[in-house]
Amino acid sequence: MKEKSRETILSEMEWLCGNFESHSVTDSSFKPEFETARLINQMISKTQPLLKKDVQTMIDIINEVEDQDHFNGTGWLDYKMHCTSIMIREGFKVTIDKSNRIKLLD
Repeated sequence: MKEKSRETILSEMEWLCGNFESHSVTDSSFKPEFETARLINQMISKTQPLLKKDVQTMIDIINEVEDQDHFNGTGWLDYKMHCTSIMIREGFKVTIDKSNRIKLLD
């Protein structure tokens, strides 16, 4: 299977962000996911290549959502998987643990 480009992954992340935004209009539990996805997408769009500090900042922001009430559906998991995919493409070792938090491995 052909590896997706950074641009393709980011495009899919932007689509997921739009999905969170449209759902947040009628369901406030999507708002943390929408706001976080919008911020992370902007960070990825403006930063190339990602530095370790950028990756850790993104991970911290994403993991903060796990401490809030939020929808936490398959779209959110898909979004986090897309984030880790970009991080891995750029040479970082990351994982999503059993508590649904992204971790940067050394």
